[in-house]
Amino acid sequence: MGNRIGRKTVGVVALFLISRTFCSAQTRKDFRFNTSPGCVVLIDNDFGQVTVSPAQGEYVLVSTASKTDKPAISPLQSGNRIELRTRLPKHISAEDGSVDYQVRVPKDATLTIRSVSGPVRISGLQGDVTAESESGEVEISASRNAHVHVRTVEGPVTLTRLDNTFVDVTSIGGTVMLQDVSGPKVTINTGEGDIRYSGDLGRNGIYTFVNHSGNIIVMLPPSASVDVSAHCLKGNIESDFPLSLSQQPSGAAQGKFLRGTSNSAASSLRITSFLGNISLKKQ
Repeated sequence: MGNRIGRKTVGVVALFLISRTFCSAQTRKDFRFNTSPGCVVLIDNDFGQVTVSPAQGEYVLVSTASKTDKPAISPLQSGNRIELRTRLPKHISAEDGSVDYQVRVPKDATLTIRSVSGPVRISGLQGDVTAESESGEVEISASRNAHVHVRTVEGPVTLTRLDNTFVDVTSIGGTVMLQDVSGPKVTINTGEGDIRYSGDLGRNGIYTFVNHSGNIIVMLPPSASVDVSAHCLKGNIESDFPLSLSQQPSGAAQGKFLRGTSNSAASSLRITSFLGNISLKKQ
């Protein structure tokens, strides 16, 4: 009898502690904004994940979750412009100030996300998309007919399945990975991070990959139709494609050069690395 009461008491205490932990771990807030075509959405969130996907109509849905009630969410709608900012007390830790955002916006929305360390994930949009982060990862996927702008300090960038999309990425120390990304103009600049591209370049695109000390690896199908110009100042160049590899003549710019065309050269690929290596491989 005593053991049964003891077990029951322990169970009640455990349930209370679990319930208390769950409640304290999740402070949730939800917002809905009605919009018209061409809305503008800004999300400013230092810590925590921001995930954005398409809405099924002309509205913006936002759900936030934080571990504590210390962060304050400041929503503002002015006409067709919506701003959501996480306001944090001074000297708050990243853990206590972390807020996760789940957001749905119209496909054609103009979207800007600013973050310090939280990951940013955007999928399925067709508008003008800008993501800025210091150390957080930025992932953008499944977009078509869009404009994508990404800026990071050391956060890695992953772009997947972007079709007919203008792309502009700059990262000081993060790796930039692109898979199945095609568009009229794709420009990638990194300082120390590698640039890795895999997929078909499509037609009539201008691709420019530049970095300082990282490597640049481009993997294309054998059927790729591309005009290639690659330059390494101090690194090496290797190619699986039958393009001419030559040392620049004396008196001209230093380094190694690779120039040539594959098939009908429908797209242009310009690659420059100052200290890193360049590899052009067949998939």
